Amino acid sequence: MNAGIACKTLVLAVLAATVIPAPSAAREPAASSPITPQSDCLVPSQVSDWGVVHDKRLVVKSLGERYYDIELSQSCPKLQRENNLSFRKGFMPVPSNSTQYRICGDMGDAVRLTRGIRGTNNPCPISAIRRIDQGTFDAVFGQDSHSADEILDNAPTVRRDVAAND
Repeated sequence: MNAGIACKTLVLAVLAATVIPAPSAAREPAASSPITPQSDCLVPSQVSDWGVVHDKRLVVKSLGERYYDIELSQSCPKLQRENNLSFRKGFMPVPSNSTQYRICGDMGDAVRLTRGIRGTNNPCPISAIRRIDQGTFDAVFGQDSHSADEILDNAPTVRRDVAAND
């Protein structure tokens, strides 16, 4: 009798495993799908304006009337004093004239601050980047850092299917 119960339990377990997919497998995205759609990412060579919210956040405007909210994973105190902004894609500097690189907030993406023509400070790793609208970008300027943070935190993310210029 115990052998019969064990056999039925084994058969039911095998049937359940073959008929019912594992919950985690059903929710995971395909391995080939990108973390962030390329159209939502920043093209560094197209940056036309930027402003510092505080030492862990900045806003960036790029060509095509695209605006971005960039959060850094650590404090970057020299952010306010530097005069040139560049980016690192992964762990490689992005050539200043290249349009093939996109900053999406992936591992290794960072803001690089440059003083004058020569000196480059340590990169400031990006923890998140998202598109915002022009009104949000404009509203941040002239605000104290706390108020600017509130504006950005409450602003909706612009999605590529909503953006008119995409």
